[in-house]
Amino acid sequence: MDPNRNTSYCCLHEDSFKAYNEYHSVIKEKFRKDFLQHGSKKYKQALLIDIHGQSHPENRIELGYAISTPNLNENYLNKSLKTSLESLYKSLNGKIDLENLIRGDLSFGSLLNKNGIKAIPSPDDPKPNDSNYYNGGHITEFHSGLDDSESIINCIQSELPKSMRNETNSMINYAKLFAKAVME
Repeated sequence: MDPNRNTSYCCLHEDSFKAYNEYHSVIKEKFRKDFLQHGSKKYKQALLIDIHGQSHPENRIELGYAISTPNLNENYLNKSLKTSLESLYKSLNGKIDLENLIRGDLSFGSLLNKNGIKAIPSPDDPKPNDSNYYNGGHITEFHSGLDDSESIINCIQSELPKSMRNETNSMINYAKLFAKAVME
């Protein structure tokens, strides 16, 4: 069972669909409705970070915002482009443009760079060009505001390079830096 695939590709056995549906139900129903809408007056939005691993030779975190490689390769992102940070972008009411939110100085990639972690998109590496890049999978698309204008969940798919996952000390160090960037 792979929860980062749509129902056509997620499950090899019929029994797997139950686990798949329960996984997405916890995020959609419990988290979205119970915690954000009814259980907390403090939080108006949420951030779901979907963490995966990849072994691309570029050796950087690939941040997926559901933006295709051709769109991300443009010199400037079209402000009408839908992303997995749709809820956050709308709430900013034009105070921060999409370019800055996705790969500028106020982006998550920039926060990772400031903590010594290479990431794309970021000010240091804004475009994949012809290199390998994951732009976000089913979880990122399904739980963000791409198909649901009422969504209050923002999603980032984070594809971690093998170098961040190959030794325990390295994993712990990178996890702390990653968490620091999230909290900033």
